[in-house]
Amino acid sequence: MVGIENLILKRNTKGHQMNIPIYRAKKIDSDKYIQGYLLGMWGEYFISWGETNHVPNKVQIDPTTLAIHFEDILDSEGNKIFSSLSDSGKGGDIVEYNTKKEVVKYSLGTIQTYMFRFEDLIDLEVKVIGIQE
Repeated sequence: MVGIENLILKRNTKGHQMNIPIYRAKKIDSDKYIQGYLLGMWGEYFISWGETNHVPNKVQIDPTTLAIHFEDILDSEGNKIFSSLSDSGKGGDIVEYNTKKEVVKYSLGTIQTYMFRFEDLIDLEVKVIGIQE
């Protein structure tokens, strides 16, 4: 798995615009997936989606299901594509293209499936059809 500590949201103190990725993971206490920003505290990981009275709205997640979405990485229908951060592909989107089905992963700084880097799939009709369990 990619070092989660390196992917956690860090505040930009200089006020510059940042393209912050969105994360998705399964809630620790259910089978429901949740999207938002990644927070790490005391060795546990959370997805946050805002704050109430300066306190983050957050849910603890199963880090083995963590996936990342970079801005503008969309399927042919405009749906976000999430790349698993796990070697097993768990939590990543299953995409279909040319009758093939593959799991999208993020590895070594590249979004890829088993056979292709994502850049190679740009010209194909890629459709998200599920989440790898």
